[in-house]
Amino acid sequence: MAANRLRLLRHRRFRRRALTVFTNTVNSLIVPGFGVLVSLLVVRRGSTELWGAFVAVMIYVQLAAHIVGWGNKEYLLRAFSFSPAHIAREWQTSLVTRLALLLPVSAVLVALTPSPVLAGLAVAWCAGLVLYQSNDVLILYRKDFVYSIAVELSSIALLVGAVFWQGSRLTVAGLVFWFALAAWLKAAAFFVRYRGQVLARWVGRFYARYFRLALLFFLLGFTGMLQSRVDLYAVN
Repeated sequence: MAANRLRLLRHRRFRRRALTVFTNTVNSLIVPGFGVLVSLLVVRRGSTELWGAFVAVMIYVQLAAHIVGWGNKEYLLRAFSFSPAHIAREWQTSLVTRLALLLPVSAVLVALTPSPVLAGLAVAWCAGLVLYQSNDVLILYRKDFVYSIAVELSSIALLVGAVFWQGSRLTVAGLVFWFALAAWLKAAAFFVRYRGQVLARWVGRFYARYFRLALLFFLLGFTGMLQSRVDLYAVN
């Protein structure tokens, strides 16, 4: 009897772990996978030139967001493990500190963008990405992959719907607007989800040493990002 209960318990644990691994994998692949679908739709409904011009903006926006991110996911995972009672403080401090980078990074984005309207949209997109990606560590720490998948699918549905709706009227600024809106909506969805855990009471503060403490995590991620996209950055 005891052996059967132990076997059943192990089976349930295995199923939970397998489900966690599966949902994490799906969550990791859903954005790049459906990103290909969105790109094909833009090319089909718009043009190859339109998608190429959009990518030129996208790579700089994503690079800027990565810089402002400054290795927060990996750094905070370690911090949460060391001090699980202070998750809100660590998360808020990281966010407030990193947001100091948004102003200089936005200035560079504006300088690299050909028109004021597009520059404003690019900065809005970058800010939305920074806020949205700040929740990555909470998703991973809480293993909240199913909710994340639902949010990502909703975002993709919005983008696909926008591409079909605008069709040949699509412009680079229009695409940047829709991607920026999707990023802000995803950030809002996660802030609502985790408001009780990290937003119930504000205890964070600017902490300049964070940049040094998280530097190694940032460099590892930054190097990997450059290696995976070196051809795009070289062309642009």
